[in-house]
Amino acid sequence: MILNEKEVALMRRLYATAGNKRATRRILHKLVPSSTVSYGNLKMFLNPADNYTDSIVWLTGDSPEPKSIAALQSKIAGKRALIIDIGANSGTYALRLASALGRGGIVRAFEPNPQMFQRLLHNISINSLGSTISAKCQAVGAHHSTAVLNLHPQNLGQTSINKLDVQNLTQVTVPVVPLAEQLADSSDFEYTAMKIDVEGYEAYVFEDFEKLVATQNRPNLILIETAHGENWHYDLVGMLKKIGYKNIFEGEQNTLFELIK
Repeated sequence: MILNEKEVALMRRLYATAGNKRATRRILHKLVPSSTVSYGNLKMFLNPADNYTDSIVWLTGDSPEPKSIAALQSKIAGKRALIIDIGANSGTYALRLASALGRGGIVRAFEPNPQMFQRLLHNISINSLGSTISAKCQAVGAHHSTAVLNLHPQNLGQTSINKLDVQNLTQVTVPVVPLAEQLADSSDFEYTAMKIDVEGYEAYVFEDFEKLVATQNRPNLILIETAHGENWHYDLVGMLKKIGYKNIFEGEQNTLFELIK
């Protein structure tokens, strides 16, 4: 069953009446079917029962990370920019950023989870953004390889190449493409921004970044989910600062770095 906007509004009111009764909200959360809702001036097809991000957009009409998205939007608005979205989920970042770009700007979105990738493709389609957003069902790393992706049974957005301490997870093998290849033509654009949220795998994506990514191809902006930083195997933040990045925003478990030239 797919809900229309009026039915979504009714379900939201029922959810609100549960107040802080977590058990009731948990039951309602699982009962909410897939639906298409307004997302600012965009639309998103969501399944709140299997993805935390979808549940927040369904409930509020906004991303769970509105300040982070706004910080990126303020820098890329109207520009012929290249956006790299690593861990695109159902498209909350890719859709908003694509709609803010200037003529000739593009988004390259990477989502290795096959289920979430199909949802991402649908959301690109229903917003007629196929000419601006190219989506790939791939992971991004330092080198060409394959990786085992652990699919979280309750929250597909929490899927990770890192091990998950949960029961009943499933696994799929996914291709990994090099970050340097995605940035190879970035100097052809007016501006480059990158967002990465890969549930603790961020440091592996940036391995050998100094050596593999030419200076002229490094993004002007990098938004990283730093909530899992204690599990990184080297000081990723320190490396970025060493090569000229400055922290300009922190919030919502993210840190935004700007390249100071």
